[in-house]
Amino acid sequence: MGVLSVCKCAAWCGSSGRMCSRKTLTQNEKKEKLSMKISIKIDPETLFLLHKISNEQCQIIANNIGRKSAKSMRIELFTLLTQRCFSYQLNPNGKKLQVTLKYHLAALLYDLATENNQFSGIYEKNKIEIFKNELHQKLQ
Repeated sequence: MGVLSVCKCAAWCGSSGRMCSRKTLTQNEKKEKLSMKISIKIDPETLFLLHKISNEQCQIIANNIGRKSAKSMRIELFTLLTQRCFSYQLNPNGKKLQVTLKYHLAALLYDLATENNQFSGIYEKNKIEIFKNELHQKLQ
């Protein structure tokens, strides 16, 4: 038996002597694939506020299927925000951080920021409001 080689083309495959079965994406398919992710720049203070909100929401007890799936998405969002917070703490430079989220996680983050804005300070509330406005524009 011969060794199978991985072909990187979408045309005639010289190694196997037949048409390559690997599918290449068209421009429209690439745009559709990329459009399901949202990139947003977040300043560090807002990132830590969002991390605090998601941490509180991960503490909710899930006892049925719907709540378990919602908690699973919240935990996924929490781990992503935690990683970004840790990476910022290792190299604090004061610049905005680029965060790329899947569409469903971005929608969940928007819902969490909308429903759970219980901060007492005006500065914190304004930071969350500015973030919600930016994220809402990206979700449209």
